[in-house]
Amino acid sequence: MLWVLWQATGRPVVWYAPLLPLGFVVLAPVAAHLKWRHRGYATGENHVFTRNGFWTQTTKVVPYYRVQTVIQTGTVFQRRRRLASVVVDTASSAGGVAAAVDVDAETAAELREFVAEKLQESLRRRVDESASRNAD
Repeated sequence: MLWVLWQATGRPVVWYAPLLPLGFVVLAPVAAHLKWRHRGYATGENHVFTRNGFWTQTTKVVPYYRVQTVIQTGTVFQRRRRLASVVVDTASSAGGVAAAVDVDAETAAELREFVAEKLQESLRRRVDESASRNAD
């Protein structure tokens, strides 16, 4: 079979070329599971942290006072499994947005509300600090 392909194209055919798609089919579920396993988020006193990726893992650290929008989204596939994503966007998302992906839908709603509350709290604190500096 490979000899016929070689003769038809005039180029040598690598013997393992037909096996490459099979290798991708076998490795795709493993890679997908590892990608999902390495996703996460955490909230701190002054920051929200998100982690995504397996081969190239990225961790985003966003101070609450830098948050501009907090958006909860869900694709058709996420909604079927009662999952959602929460995107924490800043004014300068040069390194990409911080996103908590494939989180339980109820947990995603709680995270969205928590980050929004922390944003308002940090803004009030910054206004109070500014007012106290100006009063001195």
